[in-house]
Amino acid sequence: MQNEPREQLHELTTAQTGNEAAPSAVKNPLVSLWRRRWIAIACAIIGLILGYVLFATSEPIYEGRAKILISQSGPKILQQDFPGSLATGQMWLATQCDLIRSTRILGDVAPAARDLPMFRTNPQLASNILGYLQGATVARQDKPNSELVSVSVRGPTSDDTAALANLVVESYQRFNDDLKKDSASAVLKLLGEQKEKNENELDAKIAERLKFQQDNSSLSFNREVRNPILEKVNQLSTALTNAEIQKMSAQAEYDAVKTMLDSPERIRQLINSSQYRGESFALRRELREMQYAMEALSGTYLPGSTAMAAKAQRMQRTKEELEAEEKAQAQAILADIERRYNAAKLEAEQCQVFLNEQQSQVLGVNQKQAEFDKIEAEIARMTRYSEQLSDQMKSIGLAESTGAMNVHVVEPAKGGGGPVEPNLFKLLFMGLAGGSLVGVGLALLAELLDQRLRSADEIKQVVGLPIVGVVPHILSGRNQSERSLVVNSEPMSDVAEAYRTVRTAVYFGVRGEAIKTLLVTSPAPGDGKTTLAANLACAVAQAGNRVILLDCDFRKPSQHRVFGLDKKIGLSNVLAGEAKIEEATQKTPIANLSVVPCGPIPANPSEILNSQNFLDLLDQLSKAYDLVLIDSPPVLPVTDARVLAASVDGVILALRAEKTTRSAAMSARDQIQSVGGRILGLVVNDVSRRRGVYSYYYADEGRYSYYHYGRRKPEQKNGQSNGASTAAHSAP
Repeated sequence: MQNEPREQLHELTTAQTGNEAAPSAVKNPLVSLWRRRWIAIACAIIGLILGYVLFATSEPIYEGRAKILISQSGPKILQQDFPGSLATGQMWLATQCDLIRSTRILGDVAPAARDLPMFRTNPQLASNILGYLQGATVARQDKPNSELVSVSVRGPTSDDTAALANLVVESYQRFNDDLKKDSASAVLKLLGEQKEKNENELDAKIAERLKFQQDNSSLSFNREVRNPILEKVNQLSTALTNAEIQKMSAQAEYDAVKTMLDSPERIRQLINSSQYRGESFALRRELREMQYAMEALSGTYLPGSTAMAAKAQRMQRTKEELEAEEKAQAQAILADIERRYNAAKLEAEQCQVFLNEQQSQVLGVNQKQAEFDKIEAEIARMTRYSEQLSDQMKSIGLAESTGAMNVHVVEPAKGGGGPVEPNLFKLLFMGLAGGSLVGVGLALLAELLDQRLRSADEIKQVVGLPIVGVVPHILSGRNQSERSLVVNSEPMSDVAEAYRTVRTAVYFGVRGEAIKTLLVTSPAPGDGKTTLAANLACAVAQAGNRVILLDCDFRKPSQHRVFGLDKKIGLSNVLAGEAKIEEATQKTPIANLSVVPCGPIPANPSEILNSQNFLDLLDQLSKAYDLVLIDSPPVLPVTDARVLAASVDGVILALRAEKTTRSAAMSARDQIQSVGGRILGLVVNDVSRRRGVYSYYYADEGRYSYYHYGRRKPEQKNGQSNGASTAAHSAP
């Protein structure tokens, strides 16, 4: 922060010389943060402490994690996937993760979990095990292109959470087994009934062939020579067999799909199957994103908060829309299967009609041979049909016995691990980040609420008056007399040079007019007006002008202490007619400088200063001296300064850096101007410094550089100085 005083002095000096136009008085947030940095640092430290306290006081949370492999395609045990088999697709693994966290899966876990110690010792958790599992269970895909899914459950004990994770995996496996077995059983039952019917017909047809051969034993049933009509009969018979199989497959598929319409989970499996994959990708992705958002919000908001309730309502609406869309798709699939069944049935009927026609022709050519061949064709067709039904029943029976072969446990959950929460580094980081954000906000708020004037640009923007001088901080360890006469005691110091700058501004600030009576005042006590008046009087006197300083501060006079004068006879005696001005005027060790002390404090200061006697006295002194300098009380506490401002040629308003507020400066300006006072400019006192150097900047061929004003080091009581060593340039 060592450059801050230099920047302030640079800004103020630049504003006074007019080398740069004053921009809008907008506070730089970085400068504001640096000025209030300790607020941000303190809040960051408090955040770290709170993070550690939260870590030390929080109950440990353990996580049981199991890892399963869900293959997108199991062993090929059927000629085609039937409804209910695990399917493939872009949303397939996401659907499985949703199923793992569904009520159907977790509801089967609740009864077995009731015997775990964490529920036996905690009646509150045991009263709503399903709700606890829904909030504590997470199923996520490990990587975007991986078939591995992690199933994790969090809780207060390591062993119980591991047991819960394994129970969830087992429930999911049972669900897939039951789903496939239910669908396989329905198809197996239908195929078994059809096979029994076909075998009965086959037995009857074989018996018919035997009887036919017995009745026609004289005929030779030679199968090597066939006529074209018989060949066509065989082809039609084969086509009829295929059509019947297609019809039976369609009917079995129709019945299996129809049994799944009552369960949303089975409908979802149906739509995500490779054969009937649906188009609900957008809704399911939106639902999953809302579920992740709900999990994120649950760590920030309470369960009954408005944000959580709104997000839950939207998620419920999306879920209802998704279920309605999936049900509609399932109805469409059912309708499509029914259409294929009707087409296969119609094809079988047409084949039967054509077959009957050809069989009639065969009977006309060789009735006996045709009858025998007809029986043979029927037997062959029924035999093939029976064999196909047997093969399918064996495959389905194998699927029913093996269950969901594409779900494998890769890593079961194991207990005994350390807690996953609270995480010390995470809490410390969150505390640091949160504390820093709060600290930055408080620092900016404090800076926003701080009404003190800090820079020349801000002063000019707020007050709307030129800055005629900037006085750096006078080093501590001095009495008021030494501070108020630094122009005389240290003429080469940067402070003395600042007062000479004010003198120059007073001389040349008003063109064509001579300032004979000058009032020095300030908005409030402690702004440095008395010091400014004394040093300005010294500076003007050192320039060879006759100056008289009137101490008109009848409330708290100080000039007699500054110059070490007797205050028994002063201005109050002159205005009261008790003494002449010559008797009250006292010489000082400074050439050309006289001082009229306040004298006894009167009971009515404002009335005395507002009298004709005071105006006549000012007229008399302005003729006898080159400059009449008046030290008055502050503007805001009393009306004396306004009375004086209306009686003088000009007013210098003293402000104190980083102390005078905006409202005080503007109010003082307005009160002086309301009585017709003429404010020549502002003097900013007590500009802070960190180095014993007062620098001013100027532009030189587009570059900025600076020179140093030094000062000599006269012998002083405290051995202190206000500036640098003797300067290379003399003051103007």
